Amino acid sequence: MTLVGRIFAILNFFMALVFLGFAFSAMSLIKDPKTKRSWFEVAEEWRQQAERLEKDLLARDDKIRDLENTTQRALADMKAKVDEAEKLLQQERAARAQADKRADDVENKFKESQVRLQQLLAELDNKQKELVLVNQQLTRTLAEVQEQMRQTELERIRRVEQEQARRVLEERVKQLSQEITRLQGEIERERTQALAAEVKPGQIVARPPAVNVRGQILRIGNNGLVEISLGSDDGLLRNHTLEVFRLEPKPDYVGRIVVLEVEPHRAVAQFLNREHAKSARVGDVVASHILARP
Repeated sequence: MTLVGRIFAILNFFMALVFLGFAFSAMSLIKDPKTKRSWFEVAEEWRQQAERLEKDLLARDDKIRDLENTTQRALADMKAKVDEAEKLLQQERAARAQADKRADDVENKFKESQVRLQQLLAELDNKQKELVLVNQQLTRTLAEVQEQMRQTELERIRRVEQEQARRVLEERVKQLSQEITRLQGEIERERTQALAAEVKPGQIVARPPAVNVRGQILRIGNNGLVEISLGSDDGLLRNHTLEVFRLEPKPDYVGRIVVLEVEPHRAVAQFLNREHAKSARVGDVVASHILARP
């Protein structure tokens, strides 16, 4: 029962009491025609009934309060459950949103994986094509290497043959060199003997080399000895004679020298006239002839 209902019930109760008071005072001497009782008794009965009704109302109010409390507790429980359900629903919605997001991410990753897979397949196809080309190139390279190895083997065989031929030629050259050395020695001995046989006591004979040579004095020693820049490689032999002269600062004839010792690039000679050695200088020209022959 609401508060307004309770107020009306209390007002009705007071109104009833007032009515009963008036009725008791007005009808105390009058009796009920049906029951033959006085109105006081009837009113007393009504009062008792009103008290019973009031008790019933109070009992009902207590029940109503109990019901209200129970209802409030039930509502509170229901609200708590609703809140809990709402919270669970929000959590479920958040979880669903996260799940949807994860699903979107997975889908996007799957799409990216598909694209990457296509790219990898394309790259694999290109790599396979490149591998085929590389295999072809490798085959050609192996063939070229085999050909080069064959050519190298042939070259090695040719080099071995050439080495053998070189050794044979070196041996032959060595033999020829020894033979030439022997012949040169014999020629030198014969020429020396011939030149010595031509020289008479007190006679100065010119014996120039067979070829035109031209050099200079490198050093001047004692007793008319000089070192010159000509040797056996230039065709010079012992007992050959050379003319000594200079052109600067003015042309001047110095004298004649005879070769005593010969090396490949150097030779030792002596002035036939020791007096001429005194006027010799380092750098003077030594030649087969003063005037070059054709």
